[in-house]
Amino acid sequence: MSDVAILAPFALIAGGCVAMLVRNCWVFSRRGQIYLADVTAWRRLPSYNTMMRKWWIWDAARFIGMPEDLSRKERRANRAYIAGKLIVERAHRQSLTKGENA
Repeated sequence: MSDVAILAPFALIAGGCVAMLVRNCWVFSRRGQIYLADVTAWRRLPSYNTMMRKWWIWDAARFIGMPEDLSRKERRANRAYIAGKLIVERAHRQSLTKGENA
């Protein structure tokens, strides 16, 4: 058997490993950027594993479903998150105004 026949499968496996490492770095950094920019968009992302397996998609915007693409359960969760955030902000503003009146 020639050396090329022995090294060819090794080269394919090594290339696949390098490609997965690059993909892992991309998914990790992209998810972090989206989380820092917009938590609600981050919540619409699929799981980390799904993003890793769909290696042919390199545009993170394609992973984020638009509100009309969300399921009813996801829309309720997003509305509940936004409502909770508004309640916390309102309570914070009220505590600030109480501190000014004291």
